[in-house]
Amino acid sequence: MNPSQSANNRPVVILAGWLGCQPRNLRRFDEMYNRIGWDTMIRIGSPRSVVAAMTQGPLCSQSSQSEMKHLAISILQGLRTSQTSHFLLHVFSNNGCFLWEWIRYLIFGRD
Repeated sequence: MNPSQSANNRPVVILAGWLGCQPRNLRRFDEMYNRIGWDTMIRIGSPRSVVAAMTQGPLCSQSSQSEMKHLAISILQGLRTSQTSHFLLHVFSNNGCFLWEWIRYLIFGRD
């Protein structure tokens, strides 16, 4: 960690696990990022949220209340609370990609 960084301004890595992943499966990545001075958030979408993301996606009006959208919102709220200046999304498989798609949509909109 750069000594000039305050503890609450450390970069954050969101570890977006694969379908069926457990937090313990991401422990090695969590430890690696912590060693280099990055905080981590582990998030794993449920199988139901992945199926909904595959069939609906962020541009479908029926998906406005999807579980994946709520997971993305909670991540963005956590980032705001942490007051980090940088974040990285480390995605694993389709589950992580669907989560990124929702985060991207919430930040940048449809375009």
